[in-house]
Amino acid sequence: MMTVLGLGRRYLTAGTARYPEFVARRLRVVNGLALAASFFGIFFAIRYSLIDWRGLLPMSLCGLSGTALWLLTPVFHRSGEAWAIVYYFAVTSIVFVAFGYIAGSSAGIQYFLLAAPAVLLAVGSVQVLTALALTSLLVGAFAIIEFWLPPTSHIAQMSFASATVNKALSILGMVAISFGSIFYALRAAETAEVELEREYGRSEHLLLNLMPTSIAARLKDRPSDIIADQFDAVT
Repeated sequence: MMTVLGLGRRYLTAGTARYPEFVARRLRVVNGLALAASFFGIFFAIRYSLIDWRGLLPMSLCGLSGTALWLLTPVFHRSGEAWAIVYYFAVTSIVFVAFGYIAGSSAGIQYFLLAAPAVLLAVGSVQVLTALALTSLLVGAFAIIEFWLPPTSHIAQMSFASATVNKALSILGMVAISFGSIFYALRAAETAEVELEREYGRSEHLLLNLMPTSIAARLKDRPSDIIADQFDAVT
């Protein structure tokens, strides 16, 4: 029987096998973000149901709808490496604005969107314009909720205490996403550095096995020079 951890691992790699490793690594990040967003969607839906399942039902339904949409993210890897990335961040912006409209800006759900720089892990440092566009999309969604939507809504009423807890959880979630993103980037860089040092050691060992140390040193110091020594008498 497959465990929850096993299902999570399968989800993280879903749709990424057809891509080169350097691309698949970024797509696994997208799957991970979608899985984390789905977890938070379910968590908040359950929380609102426990607080007031009737009064906060629209918020619970919004969280569950977002979860269903986020879980579909790996399906779009089939269409190309950029499709799932754009889909995930577009859905995230729409779901959060919808939630802010239902609950009001005082619920603080928009603070999750301040983790927008995590876009770089999914897009990569080469596609700067795409990363800036998606980051702007998330920041725009934050601005809509924070500055344009009213603090409270007639659709679903949250108490001041519940809204304060909700805001605190959103900020903690944003910090957790930012911390996880930085940790992942540093871990990947350290792993690449270790692999590079290992391969360098192997190439050094191979070079010294093929030729004398003095010749190997000259090849490394002056790789463009032609090595052609002359000896008048040899045995």
